Amino acid sequence: MAAHGETHRMNTEPWRKEIARARDAEVLLAILQRFVRALDVVDLRTLPAECRPTQVHSRQDIAFWSFALSTAILADELEPEREALGEIALVFAEAVTKTTSLAVGRKAHTLKQSLAHEGEALGS
Repeated sequence: MAAHGETHRMNTEPWRKEIARARDAEVLLAILQRFVRALDVVDLRTLPAECRPTQVHSRQDIAFWSFALSTAILADELEPEREALGEIALVFAEAVTKTTSLAVGRKAHTLKQSLAHEGEALGS
């Protein structure tokens, strides 16, 4: 846990790799449910309530949270929370991509780790 005033960088790469390996929708949902349960209290308490993923029981829930988190990143008033939001949103974006690829039976195209974190530079 980071000391007061200190920030720690959330690392969601292992979760995104696990999502990429999911073979079906049930496995994907189980991964997302574990991810939501595993979110650090420190990360969650800095986020507004409407940006704290709770229930993930369907592909629609995955899409909802992906959109909600991505939209929240654009809000100027959430500047201090943007990094945590971005990391959580990446996991849900990866899951949305995976649900689509599972539905159509194709390999998912995803961002490489380096591109995901360089996105901060693109957003500036």
